[in-house]
Amino acid sequence: MDNPKEIRRKYNQKWGFGMAPLKSKMEYEYKKAVYSVYKILTGIVSANEMDLDDISKLKGLINRCLRQDQWDWFTVYAKFGEPNPQILKSIPHFLTKLRRAVKK
Repeated sequence: MDNPKEIRRKYNQKWGFGMAPLKSKMEYEYKKAVYSVYKILTGIVSANEMDLDDISKLKGLINRCLRQDQWDWFTVYAKFGEPNPQILKSIPHFLTKLRRAVKK
């Protein structure tokens, strides 16, 4: 019998760490964020039409690929086409600067 003072956590691991599939709602949100940033960078939309949360979401996606600390990090990394991590490292800082510029 388990000791009541001992906290035990049981995980049902179906995938290797980082390889959890994306839920359809989250995949939609991630794609929307990527496309929104793409549209601002290519001039399809103006800064005042940009959703700042999309920039933050994309930054979070890049960071999870770099940190490899989330259950779906490799799934996201694969969706990006498994880019060189050295190239990814500069993107979060750029996205922070972009968000500040769009916010003004």
